[in-house]
Amino acid sequence: MKKRNFIAISTLFILIALCCHCTRGQWDAQDDPPCSLWIEDDEIDGPYHMIMGIGMGGVAALDIALDNPELFGASAALSSPLDLQILLADIETKLTKFDDWSSTPTREDYLQFLSDIFIALGNPAYINPSSKYYPPGVSANESVTVVANFISPDNADGSLNAITFSDVSGYVVDFLLALDQNSNGIRDSGEPILLRMHEPFTDDNSNGIHDEGEAFEDYGLDGVDGTNDYGEGNGDYDLNPQIETWLRHSPAAMAGNGEINTDSRFKGAIYMDCGRADYWNCSLHDGFHDR
Repeated sequence: MKKRNFIAISTLFILIALCCHCTRGQWDAQDDPPCSLWIEDDEIDGPYHMIMGIGMGGVAALDIALDNPELFGASAALSSPLDLQILLADIETKLTKFDDWSSTPTREDYLQFLSDIFIALGNPAYINPSSKYYPPGVSANESVTVVANFISPDNADGSLNAITFSDVSGYVVDFLLALDQNSNGIRDSGEPILLRMHEPFTDDNSNGIHDEGEAFEDYGLDGVDGTNDYGEGNGDYDLNPQIETWLRHSPAAMAGNGEINTDSRFKGAIYMDCGRADYWNCSLHDGFHDR
């Protein structure tokens, strides 16, 4: 006789991808949860394995489950951004507005988060053949490293130096470059973070992501015409190659590409919980349930 397997799930909302779908919503003020508390499977005989993680560990948990569907019946991600394309757009917004962050998470916590995920998936802001983590011209964790001739729209002639820096929080930021506009060797408030994530484009719908049909400038990743850098003049909209690695590990992309093998032990049961504070804005990633 086959065993009946249950997974008890009880928090903010639940998504059952590819098997069934329920409406997500706030549960705090409701007598009844927005979705069933139980996932019932009459077909699997034997142990029912589940993998889960918190924060970026939740991304890793889903990545592992989707890569190894024969090993797991379900997976869970707690306070985890599951669409890494949306996460990249959010990171770019924060780096562009580097001095204007909310108080939660703290600057130090968010910079540590960026450092950790850049170590894991590569630094999406730069191309450095000698390191997937450090910007070009940087090779060690030092309070200040000076990089000369770093071209950007703010420094088209390369006359100003780019620098790593110590943040106002005290965190040593060795994975980003700031433009030293007043040449004093430190990053002052308002001095821009230099990025080479993608070619400049017109964001018609203000989602931070280049969508099909949106105009772009074929200037390469440095955003300056005539420098012959990566992608310039090839007629295509170019992203930093590191971003391809990110998207290969995006649970939303994997689900959207039909990479969940529902004939295996994994039935597509995915639990997501953003938490009350939602430090990492994972509630913005609700499009995952449509994949």
